[in-house]
Amino acid sequence: MDRRIYAILAIFAIIVLVSGCGTKEKNNTDNSKDDLQDTGTVDGTQDTTDVPVVKTKYNQLFDYAKTSNFQYRISTNIDEKRNSIDTDYVITSEKFDAKDAWLLTTSASTETGIVKTNMWIDKSTHKCLKWESAIENGEQKTQQPGACPVTGLNSAEYGNGELSNMGSEEVNVPVGIFNATRYELEGITFWTVPTIGVPVKVVYNDGTVKMVLMKYS
Repeated sequence: MDRRIYAILAIFAIIVLVSGCGTKEKNNTDNSKDDLQDTGTVDGTQDTTDVPVVKTKYNQLFDYAKTSNFQYRISTNIDEKRNSIDTDYVITSEKFDAKDAWLLTTSASTETGIVKTNMWIDKSTHKCLKWESAIENGEQKTQQPGACPVTGLNSAEYGNGELSNMGSEEVNVPVGIFNATRYELEGITFWTVPTIGVPVKVVYNDGTVKMVLMKYS
């Protein structure tokens, strides 16, 4: 399997899904936008005049209970090669080692089969408890090695981490045009709205990864 697909899914399995503030303005059914050159900072004008940076606790931004099924289109620019892949997500509530946990399941179709990942996340700390992946091709299923991250998102060190609230700005994504709240954390920017439990857009500031929300329920 192409290692770029592994890179995409590895990124997607550990990216934080957060919720924030904003108002949905109107619906946009055009799902064809996938231009990595558009770094996705704003589609309108950001109001940053004399606005102090507000810190928001990392573990307070999650609201998986709001949105249980959704799809992102991930565009990547790795090794100067562009790729995009649509990945479906399902969130369920489970017990894991007697702990209340979210099970985040991802699924993406590739040339070699359907790639699936499972990550169990502690509801109270949002720390990864277990991570696994597999490739399914017909009746054949190949388990892939995996482990929870030891640094970065969904690792233990982020339980008390803080994101910078950069204020509100308009953002245009396939599911609509929103006045979204922008958060930044160590080179990653998230745009969130209060009615959706996952970000409508995520961009790695070095330009390697861009994620836009395609649908949700």
